[in-house]
Amino acid sequence: MSRRIFFLFLVALSLTSCGKRTPLSFKDYEPPAAPKKLSALLRQNTLILNWTYPESAKIKGFLVESREDGGPFRQLVFTKEHFYATRVEFGMHYTYSVRAKSIEDIYSPRALIALNAVAPPPAPAGLNFRIGNNSVTLSWQARERAVFNVYRKIGDEDYSLLTPTPIKERSFKDAPVPDSVVTYQIRPLTPGNTPNEGKWADIEVKPQDYVPARPAKPIAVSLDNAVGLVWQPNPESWIRGYRVYKETDDKIEPIGETSIPSFFYKGPKGGLYMVSALGPKLESPLSEPARP
Repeated sequence: MSRRIFFLFLVALSLTSCGKRTPLSFKDYEPPAAPKKLSALLRQNTLILNWTYPESAKIKGFLVESREDGGPFRQLVFTKEHFYATRVEFGMHYTYSVRAKSIEDIYSPRALIALNAVAPPPAPAGLNFRIGNNSVTLSWQARERAVFNVYRKIGDEDYSLLTPTPIKERSFKDAPVPDSVVTYQIRPLTPGNTPNEGKWADIEVKPQDYVPARPAKPIAVSLDNAVGLVWQPNPESWIRGYRVYKETDDKIEPIGETSIPSFFYKGPKGGLYMVSALGPKLESPLSEPARP
């Protein structure tokens, strides 16, 4: 049937249809566009497919199919969502197809993705952290061919991915979050076009883990009506300030706090003066004593 004859058929069909229905056009019978950006993520033996499609498109949904090792396609699901999760067997080669279905039951061309289902690497070992002046550094051990995704959860929030692409390094540096409990997950992946995310190792960094270094080189100077104290500022970006102590008669007591590395004390003179740096929960060891 030629395109002209087919068009005349549609016109005749529209004239005999219910008056309330919008007349059919040739465009109504054109296949819809194929889904875009079809991607696959393996998490152990679960495969997650994702794709995009214009929200304004008039379609009924998507037909998801698969075939194994070059065999025929078989239907997995018909869905209105833009994702689908299914199980796979390691060692198999899969091809997945996603097609849009129009309101006139016409299917789009296939969006295809192929993958080899490879077993994921084991969880990393020896996960540890070190808090620096301006960062938190994670480090771990793992087998040679693995790459890694790093996830972070702050407090009761959901996990967020910190690595836009998997990293090869066995370490990762993050900005400090000293006021909350932060949980990190290191998830190993098989390298390749469809990496498989395996079991993870996780670790918590708590506010009480942020312990500053002791303040250095305190100097005490006797003034007319006060004792002036100065010391080197601490290098940590996350300290809350300083606490000043005085020792008299073998008794050490706090005499004040300050946000800057200096302090004036107008109480009784004499004794020794020491300083600590304040973290979110804990303070540093006391500095060396200074005598006016």
